[in-house]
Amino acid sequence: MSLSKYIVFEDKNLLIINKPSGLLSERSGDDTRPSLDQQVEKYLDNKLPAMAVNRLDKDTSGLIIFAKTTFAATEMSKVLADHTIAEKHYLALVKGVITESGIIEAPSRKSFERKKMVIAPLKSGAKLATTKYQVVENFQKYTLLNVQLLTGRTHQIRAHMSYMRH
Repeated sequence: MSLSKYIVFEDKNLLIINKPSGLLSERSGDDTRPSLDQQVEKYLDNKLPAMAVNRLDKDTSGLIIFAKTTFAATEMSKVLADHTIAEKHYLALVKGVITESGIIEAPSRKSFERKKMVIAPLKSGAKLATTKYQVVENFQKYTLLNVQLLTGRTHQIRAHMSYMRH
């Protein structure tokens, strides 16, 4: 993979990559599959660690911010966490027809039995998650949505769309 064609922005503090679908954002444990953080470390000649400020699922494409310094990583993490400067938007193609835009506010947590994120009561250890969605286009059996994460929970879009039966 030639990383240079995926670079959207680079300066002395940051490297922003348009991650293609099908590539892991980060390796974990003994996983030997190729990952974007490995590619970034090679690009940086292994002189700096690849500090990803955000992550995307393997099958999701989009921008990933890598910090080149600890200070940049800390500051960018703050910016993404407070949602005042940076907004996270996604295009999602979901099964079924959704006719109106809206906001989903439902707590989610990891289900160890089902091995995925599920909607659950707050008292069960779940954290409140808020997702705003806008219908872009309807198709016969699908809907294209512009989805904005107002919180940043793991697999939040999947959990909320599943909750809506989509």
